[in-house]
Amino acid sequence: MNKHPDDILTLMVEKLSGYINPEDDVWLENLIATNAEAREKWVAVQQSFTKEDINDGNLKLDNIQWADTNTITRRNIHVSRRRFSIAAAWIAAVLLIGAAAFLITGRNSDKGLRHTIAMNPLLGKSIRLRLANGQVISLSNANDTTYSVGGMQLTGNNKVLSYTGSSPITGLNVLTVPIGMDYNIHLSDGSVVYLNSATVLSFPMKFTGNTREITINGEAYLEVAKDATHPFIVNLPHGSVQVLGTEFNVNSYDSGVVKVALVQGSVNMQMDNHTLHLTPGKEGVYKNNNLVVKPFDEQTTLGWRQGIYYFDNATLRQIVEVLPRWFGMQVQMDNEAKASEHFTGRVYRNQPITDFLDNLKSTTTVDYFIRDSVVHFR
Repeated sequence: MNKHPDDILTLMVEKLSGYINPEDDVWLENLIATNAEAREKWVAVQQSFTKEDINDGNLKLDNIQWADTNTITRRNIHVSRRRFSIAAAWIAAVLLIGAAAFLITGRNSDKGLRHTIAMNPLLGKSIRLRLANGQVISLSNANDTTYSVGGMQLTGNNKVLSYTGSSPITGLNVLTVPIGMDYNIHLSDGSVVYLNSATVLSFPMKFTGNTREITINGEAYLEVAKDATHPFIVNLPHGSVQVLGTEFNVNSYDSGVVKVALVQGSVNMQMDNHTLHLTPGKEGVYKNNNLVVKPFDEQTTLGWRQGIYYFDNATLRQIVEVLPRWFGMQVQMDNEAKASEHFTGRVYRNQPITDFLDNLKSTTTVDYFIRDSVVHFR
């Protein structure tokens, strides 16, 4: 399994933060053990910031003077249409923000690496909108709040962002929903995007040109406004989805895996060299350079919109991948023999994690304890 250096750095961030999935963890451990350069970078990552940086949600982000991302884009992203989705996905995957800090410092790679690692807002405690001009707005206030940006009025209310007026800001804005939260946004064309936890959306304030393009990394449900003359394109890791007007769910949480589940309308799913036309009730799954179609269960796939995650005969290892995203707690497997235990049930985002853990304990042989905000399975 070959990975881009940027992907390896992302995995190192996830490993240090405790949110790496088991498959990637094994792969990264092997790479560090067998590759001297990777081992050197891993040591640099570990030394670059402390555990407190993770635990405080990287609140230092709010004190940094960010560069204008239009300038960053002009410096670095002279790319073709084929590479646009890769560059945009990289922005949505957060490390463009780290690159911005690197450009600000003007220092060598070690200093840039320190900023890159510390700049992961997915580990933060607030929903952030980073405008293309570098301004950062916190959207975690549940009350009706209005922000004036040039000629635009941005309104955040009850986990929904909408905006009106004309914007002097051009370029991509980045909306980050951290672990344990969810948020919605109404785009300028009337489309609505429902963002799950640990998800990043990059979008323009106003769509221009012949297409309407956004980028998503994580999970989201989209209600796309119909416009036959301007196709709506969702850029994802490894490819994109093109629609005219429809409702569908995208999921790119797992490294190297992209899922698109169609509820209404039709979409064309393009992953690397594969193209698939989806009809309602079908899900396209890209994995290991293969693109397949299968039926999906709406309750299971879309349950996150009601704050419910359904486990259907899931292994403890699969459960371990979900809990950190929903509750922002690290999970440690103290007894690997329990990893293959199966469980069927559900977890509620708005209920204490101990409610789920007690249910898991009562129906399996798995036991748990919590120490220093880390869930240990044994």
